[in-house]
Amino acid sequence: MHRSFQALCFLAVLTFPHLAFSLYNGNPDLPEMPEEGFFVPKESWLSLKFGYEGDLVFDRSLRIDHQKDITSRGISSFESTMNSGSITVGFIDRVEIYGLLGGLKTKLSHTPVSHQHIHYDTGYHFESEVGIRAIVGYWGDTRLSVDAKYFFSSPHINSIHLNGSHVASSGAKIRDREWQIGIGVSHRISWFIPYIGVKYADLRMKFSHLKSLGFIFPKEQFTVKNNCPVGVFFGFGFSADRGIAVDIEARVLDETAVTAALIMRF
Repeated sequence: MHRSFQALCFLAVLTFPHLAFSLYNGNPDLPEMPEEGFFVPKESWLSLKFGYEGDLVFDRSLRIDHQKDITSRGISSFESTMNSGSITVGFIDRVEIYGLLGGLKTKLSHTPVSHQHIHYDTGYHFESEVGIRAIVGYWGDTRLSVDAKYFFSSPHINSIHLNGSHVASSGAKIRDREWQIGIGVSHRISWFIPYIGVKYADLRMKFSHLKSLGFIFPKEQFTVKNNCPVGVFFGFGFSADRGIAVDIEARVLDETAVTAALIMRF
């Protein structure tokens, strides 16, 4: 089992750099990563962590929802880059409540009607996320945990290109919200902690005030949702006994994505 986990994670590391929003789930062992803070003793029932998350989504299965008079509802390409800072409050090394603030850049393309290829780019904008995770079962060095979170952003669309030509994007914006719940299993091998799990996500991106595209979208708006709500995540963490931990995660099936996280416990 240990060798299978390592092989799976190694394959992800080799594959993803050659490519190029459910969300990052995280290691099921995170409430215990690292085991002790820089200043707060291990015996304390309360912990405080600060961290960083870098997330890259190379593709995601999305479609336009409830939109008539278009020939194709599929989204041909989706990419996003997110950099966030996190703060986490933990209780008895079993439950954590966390929040993230950061910047997100999104690119999306589709061809809703024949010969009309549209590309949107938001540039970097503010995003936020809140969540809770808990270890619900443990057997020796194996952990079973549940993670639930809610994500929100409301960016302006910086540019719209129709068939390669720039069109007006003034006032155009996206209201992006997503919730996700995941369940995963991890197994600690000294400082190395591989894991795997499944997640369910619900994404809604409402594009509005598309005045320059009114001949395609008469209401000047449409909504995008995730085409496949279920995904698989797997990864591995490295946890020192005190102070610092690192986690790397890949996500497949509903999206192609990878996240790296740095955790510092005080």
